[in-house]
Amino acid sequence: MSNKEVGEPESRSFRDMAGGPQPIVKRMNAFVTNGYRFHTSKRVESKKIQNFGVMAKTESKTYDGKIIDIIELDYYSKCNVVLF
Repeated sequence: MSNKEVGEPESRSFRDMAGGPQPIVKRMNAFVTNGYRFHTSKRVESKKIQNFGVMAKTESKTYDGKIIDIIELDYYSKCNVVLF
C-alpha cells in the first residue's frame, strides 16, 4: 500500500470501511450486477431453469460452487459490499 493523500477515493473507502459495517445486514435471494443476475440455490429449487452456480478462474486454478446466501453489508451509507 502506498502513501496516498487522504482525499483520494481509495483512501476514503479504506477509512469508511475501517469502522466496520452497520450491525443489521440485508439478505437477498437474487442480485444483479454488471448485467449478470445471481440467484441463491433456495430461490430456484422449484423452478425449471436453475441459475445459482458460479465459477471463477485464476491463472492456475478454477473455483466453482453454488450460491447459498447473498448478503449486503452497509458501511453507514458510505459504501456497500455484497458477499456471495
